[in-house]
Amino acid sequence: MLSEGREDVNDEERAGRPSTSTTDEKINEVEKMILVNRRITVREVAEDLNISIGSCHSIFINDLGMRRVAAKFVPTLLNCDQKQHRMNIANEMLDSVRDDPNSLQRVITGDEANPTRQKSWGLPGQFPKQTPKPNRFGKKAMLCIWWDQTGVVYFELLKPGKMVNTSRYEQQMHSLREALNEKRPEWREKHNKLILQHDNAPAHNATVVKNTIKDLGWEF
Repeated sequence: MLSEGREDVNDEERAGRPSTSTTDEKINEVEKMILVNRRITVREVAEDLNISIGSCHSIFINDLGMRRVAAKFVPTLLNCDQKQHRMNIANEMLDSVRDDPNSLQRVITGDEANPTRQKSWGLPGQFPKQTPKPNRFGKKAMLCIWWDQTGVVYFELLKPGKMVNTSRYEQQMHSLREALNEKRPEWREKHNKLILQHDNAPAHNATVVKNTIKDLGWEF
């Protein structure tokens, strides 16, 4: 105390409560777990090592100098040609709605729900490897679903680990037609063509699939 003649205001070294989470042993264990699985989460490590999430996050960032990095780079900006292409498509859709206000009723949208891509942990100066995330709860099942403005028309839940290939997607187009005939019988009477909206996945862009969609009389 100053009244006792002390002039230094800094804390003196003293024995305090030792840290049980950020010891060299815990830091080494955390590093080993990350090197085995770069996609592991802070919560998973904390639960496995029985330490707090805050202490575990501190080890990741402060002691190991790690950071979250994307496993795949994707373009975030469009070039001039891509912008113009999207503008043309948007204008065509607007013109279609102006000519036929009921045209949106003909749109069927389809998509597949894939396992979410997650970020991985990387050491300073290291580039992340594109490795699949180990699943602690078994293989995930893919959901394929098609819907219109009224609701779901057709869906398929694939077996765990199965993916959509060209032959499967071609068969799904026939199954979708059967579902439309059953659930939307008024469709044939009101509209002469269905507009199929889906992404440019390889199975969707295959020649045999495009020919099948054309044979069904659908636009895409």
